[in-house]
Amino acid sequence: MVGQTVLIVDDSTDILEVLRGYLEDEGFAVLSTADPFEAIRLAAAHHIDMVLTDVVMPALSGPAMADLIRVKRPQLAVLLMSGYHDEISVSYPIIGKPFRLIELCQMIRDLLDYEPSQPRE
Repeated sequence: MVGQTVLIVDDSTDILEVLRGYLEDEGFAVLSTADPFEAIRLAAAHHIDMVLTDVVMPALSGPAMADLIRVKRPQLAVLLMSGYHDEISVSYPIIGKPFRLIELCQMIRDLLDYEPSQPRE
């Protein structure tokens, strides 16, 4: 898992900075953006192993953005973040805000250790 690339998408630059620094300290390569359309361009231009995205963003939701990225990369791991996780229904794993960084890192590692023969939740 060390060296794998995570694309973080959140409209809060403070959250982007904190998550980027933490995941880089944990050995991940990180790309980040506050713009979901820029995230789609980054995913097309770079090898990424996972998208970590907020659910609610202006212009395009995190799940809709992930769906667009996964059209060309169906096996791409996706993890959603939301402060409203109890109130939404999505087809991707989700971590509720606020969360502890160590819990987030464990979820990322679990998803990236996913075996292709097993169905993804």
